[in-house]
Amino acid sequence: MINPLAATKEVQPLTSEELKNIADESDFDGPLVDYKTKGNRIELAGKENLDDKPVYRLKLTKENGDVRFYFFDASSFLLLKWEGIRKSGEQELPWESFFSDFREVQGLKYPFRIDQGSPGTEIKQTLTTEKMEINPQIDDSHFAKPSVQDAPSAPALPARPAPASPPPSN
Repeated sequence: MINPLAATKEVQPLTSEELKNIADESDFDGPLVDYKTKGNRIELAGKENLDDKPVYRLKLTKENGDVRFYFFDASSFLLLKWEGIRKSGEQELPWESFFSDFREVQGLKYPFRIDQGSPGTEIKQTLTTEKMEINPQIDDSHFAKPSVQDAPSAPALPARPAPASPPPSN
């Protein structure tokens, strides 16, 4: 990866934890689709309310023992939230993601807003989608290892105004 905010602008290898997170996130179907084939277990953990909406709470136990909970709207069956633990460096943090602003794209509903973060910390972010395309043509070069010239530049700091010159003397 290239981190535009880091001191070095060189390509850096990902840590084993970053690679694990990428592997988890790269499963476009998610851990619920074909869960048995993936070695996961699912159980209904109950029916409860989330923001005054009835939801089904599913407990997913991954093959490696990690546990996550998924909350599905009881009437639309859309995923509204997931919660679990994420590792950041050596620290394990509770993590939750809320899905909203569902829109139809080619007959399927997708969340165009995801609010996520670690409860009780300052770690929070919102992801918004402006446009979604299904199966667009993507050149293989987009998946090559990045080079330094591909790195996005860090935001420029505003320039400081030059000190005022003393008024000319007559």
